[in-house]
Amino acid sequence: MSVDEPHSMTRARELRHAFDRTFAEPLRADAVAQDDFLAITIGSDPYALRLSEVGGLYPSRRTTGLPGAASALRGLVGLRGALVPVYDLGALLGYSQAAPPRWLVTIVDGKVTVAVGFEQFDRHLRVARDTIAEAAPAGAAGRRTLVRESLHAEVVRPIIHLPSVLEAIAAMARHAARPKE
Repeated sequence: MSVDEPHSMTRARELRHAFDRTFAEPLRADAVAQDDFLAITIGSDPYALRLSEVGGLYPSRRTTGLPGAASALRGLVGLRGALVPVYDLGALLGYSQAAPPRWLVTIVDGKVTVAVGFEQFDRHLRVARDTIAEAAPAGAAGRRTLVRESLHAEVVRPIIHLPSVLEAIAAMARHAARPKE
């Protein structure tokens, strides 16, 4: 450091070196493994969605209904230049159909993109993995098959397994495609 160098330059250099050192140091063994979730509400019940299973979060848009569609199918919506089917997540979980959903999340499995809608987005949660436990089977049939774990943070939030939601939607589509006898 030169005598004429301002204090701010010295401080900037110290911060840069401290930042660079963090990449040279080994990972801390005591670091707590964490997962990210979207905290949502369906009906008056709190739920969570694993952020790694979510393709995107959007405010709900106007959907175009389809005649003769399954009760959980709200219709089609345009998202990022594509028509995407929108299913009511509450209906898939066994709740009675309520007002149109205010939020949509997309689920992408490589082949298809589907959106599911729900009433309320609460916030993003980052929690330690040790706050996640296997869910006890309870509630409606949809909840038993779509919820496998629960998050024990400020309140207990069942975690909706979005790949299971896709499987349930595919099963509904197969059932609807069968010829009526």
